[in-house]
Amino acid sequence: MEPKRTLFKGVSEDFRGRAACYKQDWQNGFSSGLRILAPTLYIFFASVLPVIAFGEQLSKDTDGTLTTVEALASTAICGIIHSVMGGQPLLIVGVAEPTIIMYTYLYNFAKNEPNLGPRLFLAWAGWVCIWTAVMLFLMAMFNAAAALNRFTRNAMQVLICGLLGIPPSNGVLPQAPMHTRSLAVLRRQALRKKMVQTAKEGMMNNASSSEVYGKMQEAFIKMDDKMNEDSVHKELKDLKDAVIPEGDGSGSVPEVFDPEKHLEGYLPVRVNEQRVSNLLQSLLVAGCVGIVPVIQKIPTSVLWGYFAYMSIDSLPGNQFWERIQLLFVAPQRRYKVLEGAHASFLESVPFNKISAFTLFQLIYLLMVWGVTWIPVVGILFPLLFFFLVIIRQHLLPKFFDTRHLWELDASEYEECEGVRRDPSISEAEDESIARGIEAPPEYASEILEEFTTHRGELKHRAPSFRDERLIRLNSVQMTRQFSRISSFAPPRP
Repeated sequence: MEPKRTLFKGVSEDFRGRAACYKQDWQNGFSSGLRILAPTLYIFFASVLPVIAFGEQLSKDTDGTLTTVEALASTAICGIIHSVMGGQPLLIVGVAEPTIIMYTYLYNFAKNEPNLGPRLFLAWAGWVCIWTAVMLFLMAMFNAAAALNRFTRNAMQVLICGLLGIPPSNGVLPQAPMHTRSLAVLRRQALRKKMVQTAKEGMMNNASSSEVYGKMQEAFIKMDDKMNEDSVHKELKDLKDAVIPEGDGSGSVPEVFDPEKHLEGYLPVRVNEQRVSNLLQSLLVAGCVGIVPVIQKIPTSVLWGYFAYMSIDSLPGNQFWERIQLLFVAPQRRYKVLEGAHASFLESVPFNKISAFTLFQLIYLLMVWGVTWIPVVGILFPLLFFFLVIIRQHLLPKFFDTRHLWELDASEYEECEGVRRDPSISEAEDESIARGIEAPPEYASEILEEFTTHRGELKHRAPSFRDERLIRLNSVQMTRQFSRISSFAPPRP
C-alpha cells in the first residue's frame, strides 16, 4: 500500500466511500420490516450478557468505583455512535476483557500512588482516554492506517468515554461474527421465499426449465441488487445444473427438484450492510441501565456460562480451531478428512507445515495469556499483538514458503469438495505407485515430492483442485489403469 502524504487523505477517502452507500445502509435495514427484530434481539442478548458479566468483574477489581452501570452505558453510547457514524456498521462494540485488564492495572497503580489514590482514579483514567483519543486523531490525520491497517479504534468514542469517566468500548468477538451470521440467515430467508414463489409459478404454468431458471435468476438479481451478471451466473451455476439437467433447457423441470426442499441449498450467502440492527440493539442496551437492580439478581455463573456458550458457538469455521483439531487426527486416518468438505490448504500445504504454523500460533496465544498474569508487565500485553505484524512480515517467511503462508494466514479460504478413495485400488498398489516403483531415478524424487505425503501415501486431490498437478496425477492414474488392462490381455501368439 502506497503511503498517503496528504493530511486527512485517508479519512476523506473513507468518508467518500462510506457516504456513497450511507443512505442504502438505512434503507436495507428498514426494508426488512419486523424481520430485522430477530437478529436484533439475538445480538442484543449476545452483547448485553457479557457486558454485565464484565461489569461485575470490573466492580470487583476496582472496589466498586466502576460498576455494571458504567459498562452498560459505555456499550450503549459507543454502539449508538458507531451505528450512526462508523465505517463498519456490522461491527459490535462493547466493554471486553482487554478493557477490564487495563482498568484493573490503572486502578491498582493509582491506589498505590499517594498523589492519586482511589479518589482521583476516575479523573486520571479519563485523561488516559483523552490522550489516547488525541493520539488516534493524529494517526488518522497523518494517514497512519496505511501502515497499521490491521488495527482500528474510533477516536471519538474514546474521547467521549474519557470525558464521561466510563471505560471505552472496542470491537468484540464473537459478537460481530454472530451478528453477521444472523443477518445472513435473514437475507437468505428473503431470497429463498421470493425464488421459491417464482419457481412454483413457472412450474405450474408448464414453463420450460430454461424459462423457470431465467425467472429465478431475474428475481435473484432484483433482490440482490447485483449489477455484475457474470458473477451471478457463477454463483448460481449449481442451481442452473439442478433446474436444467444435462444442459437441455427445452424440457420441463425435473420432478425430483422440489423448490421448497432443495432451493435453499443452492443459494449463495448474502449479507447487506445496514445500521438498523446495530442501532436498535444499542438502544436496548441503554434501556438496561434503568433495570440494573433487576439485572444484579442474575447469578454470575449464568452470565459466564452464556459467554462460554457464545465462545464455543463461534469455533466452527475458525481455521485456527480446525487446524488444532487436525493435529489430533492419526496419520493413517487423515485421508478421511479429505473425503468430506475441507479447506483448500489441506491440498496445497504439507501437513508438517500446517502443524508447525498451528503450534506457533498456539504457543504465542499461551504467551499472551500468560503475560496478563504478570503484575507489572501485564498491562503491556497489547504490544504482543503489534509484534505479530513484524513477525508475520519478516520472521515467518524465513521458515515458511510464501505460498503456504498465504494459504494458512488467509482471512478466508476456499472449501473443496470431498473425494473418496477408489475401493478397487488396494493400499499396496497405492503405496507402490506413491513410492515411484519403476520410475527412472532422475525424476522419481520429483514425483514423490509432488504426489505423496511424508509417510509415502498417495495424495488424493479433490475435483476442485484445478491445476497442472491434478493433470499429472490423472496421468499417473491412467497409466495404472492401462497397466492393469495389459496384465489381463492374452499374450500375443
